[in-house]
Amino acid sequence: MMLRAMLAATLLSLLAGTASAAPSALVDAAQAPDSSHALALIAQGADVNATAPDGTTPLMWAVYRGDYPLVQALLKAHAKVDASNAYGANAMLQAAQFGDLRIIEALLKAGANVESPNPDGETALMLVARAGNVEAAQLLLKHGANVNARENFRGQTALIWAAAESQPEMVKVLVAARADVNARSLINTNRRQVTGEPRAQARPPGGMTPLLYAARQGCLGCIRHLAEGHADLNLADPEGITPMLIATENFNFDIAAYLLKSQQIPSVVALGVLADPNGIRAAGGAIVQALPGAPETTLERLEETARAMTPVTTQIDAGATPEDLAAAIAAPLTLRPRGEYAVQFSCRCSRVRVETALLGLGREELERIAAEEPQTEAVCEFCKHTYTLSNEEVRALVARLA
Repeated sequence: MMLRAMLAATLLSLLAGTASAAPSALVDAAQAPDSSHALALIAQGADVNATAPDGTTPLMWAVYRGDYPLVQALLKAHAKVDASNAYGANAMLQAAQFGDLRIIEALLKAGANVESPNPDGETALMLVARAGNVEAAQLLLKHGANVNARENFRGQTALIWAAAESQPEMVKVLVAARADVNARSLINTNRRQVTGEPRAQARPPGGMTPLLYAARQGCLGCIRHLAEGHADLNLADPEGITPMLIATENFNFDIAAYLLKSQQIPSVVALGVLADPNGIRAAGGAIVQALPGAPETTLERLEETARAMTPVTTQIDAGATPEDLAAAIAAPLTLRPRGEYAVQFSCRCSRVRVETALLGLGREELERIAAEEPQTEAVCEFCKHTYTLSNEEVRALVARLA
């Protein structure tokens, strides 16, 4: 009887061991990688959401291995697309890291969060921006990725990462998607310290913009796309270091020269506003900028024409078209129209930029504002739009500085 009991106990122990090992079999096969065995286990009804001790799922391993057929099979079997392991990794971030378009699209179709941030707030778009995978970035943006999302550690955006990694084509895509070209990373609040260390210690001030990173890295293509996106070419870091200065300090003289020329383009401008008691009757103008290599005599002739021609508002009031104005100011030259564009007023202010400015005040000042003011208002000095933040929203900014 004792021998029979011992055998029964041993059999139960073996069965228990088999049952506990079964859920990890699919994880092991996906990790190996043994795709055929993993597919067979799925066909046999294995738990597609089983996890390794660290929480890694078969889907995460399949994405990491770039095994598209296995990814498809797991998704068809209803694998959880947004599961994260103990390190904060998830399937979408793995797909973004390796830039596999097929897998990214499959995950999105299965309902994966297009952002899929890790605990540090790093999103899928940030990862593909850093790597320069333009097609992957376009796919994520098409599915609604937040182009101005910020990670929690340094408050950096996908555009900042792209510029810092010298990815000009990525910068172009993100600028076209209305990324904040003047976004600034968090400003370091280095407290004064008493130390016996005689050597100078580097204490970076933070507050870097995409343009400052591009100037430091020597990415001329990035600089050009940022300039075309109307980035502030003179926006300095917290210590007053401008993009031109940082380019010079890093021996990127081609960028310093480009920035200098970009700020001093020879131009001829004719503008005007005609008003009467009832309001504005006519307003408009023309601007002519010289292309590189244009002789100074050409600009001189255009300046003489602009001074002598009928005021633009008089011409507009009389029914002149934009083509008529262009022909009038360019009278000495032969015009060759290259295209027409609708002109409209647009301000690049945003709530994100307001929050960035407030973060620059520092933790103590924001805590004081949150305690004393029920709400905080910020008015754009260009378009006069008012942004209002409640004291709860200000406290949320304080939490970001923690």
